[in-house]
Amino acid sequence: PCIMKTCLYLFVACFCLAPTPGAASVADSSDETAATQAHDAYPPAGMASSCPPIVSRAEWEARDPSPALVPLKAQPTHVYIHHGATPPDGCHSPGLCAAMVRAYQNFHMFSHGWSDIGYSFLVGEDGRAYEGRGWTNLGRHTLGHNEDSLGFCVIGDFTARLPDQVALTTLKALIQCAVDSGYLAADYVMLGHRDVRATECPGEAFYREIRTWPHYNATAHGWSDIGYSFLVGEDGRAYEGRGWTNVGAHTKGHNEDGLGFCVIGDFTARIPDQVALTTLKALIQCGVDSGYLPQDYVMFGHRDMGDTECPGDRFYAEIRTWPHYNSTR
Repeated sequence: PCIMKTCLYLFVACFCLAPTPGAASVADSSDETAATQAHDAYPPAGMASSCPPIVSRAEWEARDPSPALVPLKAQPTHVYIHHGATPPDGCHSPGLCAAMVRAYQNFHMFSHGWSDIGYSFLVGEDGRAYEGRGWTNLGRHTLGHNEDSLGFCVIGDFTARLPDQVALTTLKALIQCAVDSGYLAADYVMLGHRDVRATECPGEAFYREIRTWPHYNATAHGWSDIGYSFLVGEDGRAYEGRGWTNVGAHTKGHNEDGLGFCVIGDFTARIPDQVALTTLKALIQCGVDSGYLPQDYVMFGHRDMGDTECPGDRFYAEIRTWPHYNSTR
């Protein structure tokens, strides 16, 4: 769809190219991500025989959600893999794993202010899956991507080590259980949390492992095109994305009235070189002079509108000194 009016806002982002494909920090999706089709037979009834042992909320002594959870509107098409990041050694007994799930729930509810634990299910190195929000409720695990997905978290920190074979087997069985029971599409796409958010989750070692699994696909965000309006390289050129007149998918909740300009690279510890900065400034002025941005446009960094590190600490500090920057909209 085309924007039928002049854009009011400009959002500045970065795209961090990682050493291996799929480890990039990606901009928030637009409302396209949430546009799932209703599934006639969802939710299904009953569970498949492929399911691993699942500890119910009552069994791990969960708190009641407050407020009540919101049901998913359709069969999920994606599954996102997480790690809890604590404790370092994971959990290997039912008692310890249940205690960790309660600790995660308390953290999510009382530190984040969420209505419940964020994950759909959790997996321990005791060989059990623990019910979180369950199969049919909207999760709070992957910002901007909860409406069409399930979120599975393995308890522990898997930056430097893999979950043990017991946990990996249980996780794979849980995914197959979801498919066989009708709670996940047979052609589902699996992603790590870091594929769509600026995070280390699910840990470096675990992330390398899941990238070898069937259904892993870091390029399948379900968008109709690249999300940005334009991209800028340190070669001094601007690259057309969705262009001046088409709705972007760069800043969730703000695509209808804004252009999204992305500088290629990771600008956490450095700013783009002078060539790229000059090109970006010229591109903004081009938008104004050509009538695609108003003279009194407002500029933001991506992080001003979402839970992200984008456009990187150093680059963000730089754009905050530019004319038209205003984070107090």
